[in-house]
Amino acid sequence: MEFSPGKVEKILISLRIEEPFLNKIDVAATEREMSRNEFICQAIAYAMDHMEKKKLEE
Repeated sequence: MEFSPGKVEKILISLRIEEPFLNKIDVAATEREMSRNEFICQAIAYAMDHMEKKKLEE
């Protein structure tokens, strides 16, 4: 794979989430020295990757 630096286009969305859950996300992101946005993006990517694997195994 070739290194190709550049800006990754992102889309602004709105998300409704319960406050206690958001607090857990903020704590986890802070512990890892990440922004809330980056933590949520990585968590979604992880969940999607694992959902696809589980679906393929069935």
